[in-house]
Amino acid sequence: LIDFSIDTARMPFEYGGKEYMIQIWKGQYISGDLGTVGGEVGLYTRPKGTVSAIGHYSCAPYEEWLNMEMTILWDEQGNGNYLPQLTRVYELHWWPTGFVFGNLANKRDADPLRVLCRITFKDDEMAQAFAQSLSNEGFSSVSNFDPTVKDTYKIHGKDVIFIWQDVR
Repeated sequence: LIDFSIDTARMPFEYGGKEYMIQIWKGQYISGDLGTVGGEVGLYTRPKGTVSAIGHYSCAPYEEWLNMEMTILWDEQGNGNYLPQLTRVYELHWWPTGFVFGNLANKRDADPLRVLCRITFKDDEMAQAFAQSLSNEGFSSVSNFDPTVKDTYKIHGKDVIFIWQDVR
């Protein structure tokens, strides 16, 4: 019996003759006495026009890493109060991850978790391409960012700030 669950969302976009994808995860990673909950944000690339039955992307090479920060928020009590559990500091990454001890009340439901993220892209054009992908996948653009409003994003120059909970 599998008693853990990880949700994921994928945001593919094109920039500079390459295909990119930001993929995010959140959920119950290990259950039982050593239970952990957490999340991840991954940056992947592939040559433009690559065709693959499984849609394969490669981990971004070092020269393409981006400055990112990520905070995992958890409504552990189920009362609508999402509290920060961990933060990965703003620095160069291709895949920031983080996990804390604990078990979700329903290990197959990662809805009590939110991922708050800021990514600084190479330039405004790349940020806009990613923001369009967020929009295409169901995120809403906001002019004033409020981390209590799920599945939204804001562009500020080369930075895109988003909060993810439900978009799949």
